Amino acid sequence: MKSKGVELLILGLLPILRKNNNVKILIVGDGPCRKSIVELVNKLNIQERVVFTGTLDNVYISLQASTIYAHITFQDAFPLTVLEAMVSKVPIVASKIGGIPEVIDHMHNGILVKNNEIAIRKAILSILKNSRLKKRLIEEAYKKVNSEYSWKITASKYLEIYKE
Repeated sequence: MKSKGVELLILGLLPILRKNNNVKILIVGDGPCRKSIVELVNKLNIQERVVFTGTLDNVYISLQASTIYAHITFQDAFPLTVLEAMVSKVPIVASKIGGIPEVIDHMHNGILVKNNEIAIRKAILSILKNSRLKKRLIEEAYKKVNSEYSWKITASKYLEIYKE
C-alpha cells in the first residue's frame, strides 16, 4: 500500500520532471515495494530524475537535501517523518489521511492534498513558485513542532499519564 503513494507522487510530478531539469525525486527507504516503483520509473523513462537512497540511518541528511518533503500515503496514523521534516525546516505536502491533519494545518504549516495527481502537482508547484508561502509554511511548522512535539513536552505528557 505504501508504494501506491510514491507511485502517485511520481505520476503527479511527471509533467514537472519532463519540463524542469532541476527537479528530482528523492525516494528514501527500501523494502518489497521498491521493485514496483523502480519498474514505474523505468517505464516512464525518468531514471535520471529519480534517486533511490535505500534505508538511511540518518533521515535528516535526506531532508536537508530536499526542497519539499512530500508524504503521499493512503494510510498513516501519525508519521514521525512529518515531524522530522518540520524540525528540519522543509515545507511539507502531505495526504489528508489519518493523523496527518492533526499535525498539518492546511496552508498554515503545510499543504494537505487529496490523493490525486493534479492536487499533488498544484501543491508542490505552489511552494516552488511562491517563496513567501514556502517561508511561512517552514516558520509555522517549526514553531508548531517545537511548541507541541519537542522531547521535553512529550516526556512531560507521558509523565502526567504515568502519574494518573
